[in-house]
Amino acid sequence: MGAPHSDRRPVGVGLVGCGYATTSRHLPALASIGEARAVAVADLDARAVSDAAGRWSIARWYASASELVEDPEVEVVGVCVPAAAHADLVLEAIEAGKHVLVEKPLALSLDDADRIAERAARSPVEVIVAFNLRWHRLVRQARELVRAGAIGRVHAVRTVFADPVLDRVGLPPWRLRRELGGGALLDKGVHHFDLWRFVLDDEVEDVLALSSGDREDDETVAVIARLRSGCTAEAMLLDSTALQNELVLHGEDGTLHVDCYRSDGLRLAPRSELPGSPRARLRRGADRILPR
Repeated sequence: MGAPHSDRRPVGVGLVGCGYATTSRHLPALASIGEARAVAVADLDARAVSDAAGRWSIARWYASASELVEDPEVEVVGVCVPAAAHADLVLEAIEAGKHVLVEKPLALSLDDADRIAERAARSPVEVIVAFNLRWHRLVRQARELVRAGAIGRVHAVRTVFADPVLDRVGLPPWRLRRELGGGALLDKGVHHFDLWRFVLDDEVEDVLALSSGDREDDETVAVIARLRSGCTAEAMLLDSTALQNELVLHGEDGTLHVDCYRSDGLRLAPRSELPGSPRARLRRGADRILPR
């Protein structure tokens, strides 16, 4: 779509699905910027859609995605429904000539993902998956440090994404079932698999995954992969423990640690530095005080 001009009217956004992602993330974000505005919402749940429209002063709300897609004021369609319904909605929006922001995961099968990618490639519209961690300030700094060779060749990357999602009251049933897009693998894992690719400019070649927990689908998942460069990648994904969202890159010249939940969560340790040494502690203290 290109960068909006200051004299251009805001881009009209319509959001399909009025659950947590829409009401707690997308609508507040849209309300805070001038380049885009929410002009319509849609949901099969009449109460959910009316509540979202009322809370955010959205004039038009619909009981079906098709009605929203047909709205001439909607230029961008945000697909924020369970992943099992992504493919058909994304394709419908593309056919209508609308730009698309689709929540992760893109789809639940390779065939559906390929259908979306192939149709998007033949269309003038933009289609993007909502991998918000790509825009995290510290993730972007880490990517630039890796590109600049700050830790040399990266031999391994370790990530942890944990969140006690199972403690939430009123958790939608689909969040617990992998075939509908739920579970730690699809809900959390896709973010970190994308970070492997984004930070390292690399792709996955081989993968092994193990899951366990008190419920059937993906309460705790470990994924190990080999990337094209030969780098080893490992992700630990958990739905029933304390909050954590971290990325550690092990290079031949040092280690880079990113804690996405801390404002000062970027640390670069030289190869020969002992983590608990006075020198290391002084350097970490300076990193917290001095602007980057």
